[in-house]
Amino acid sequence: MRLLSTKIISHFFKERLVLNQFSVVEKAFIEVRPTSDVAVGQVAKNVIFTSQNAVNIAFKNEKIRTALQDNFFSKSQAL
Repeated sequence: MRLLSTKIISHFFKERLVLNQFSVVEKAFIEVRPTSDVAVGQVAKNVIFTSQNAVNIAFKNEKIRTALQDNFFSKSQAL
């Protein structure tokens, strides 16, 4: 079976796929480039991030970081 990964995968994961008869093609289709031109109004009480990149970018903003610091938990804390 052939697998197209839209991001670069770890060497360990790729080896596991190959051992299980997968042919792996990987290509980084998405490039994340943070912008410094972000206007932040009011920060909602409850915010759900679905992207680790979004969290990293958002928490570089002092207003967002301050608003969420007491109510923030990560996926690993939820598991």
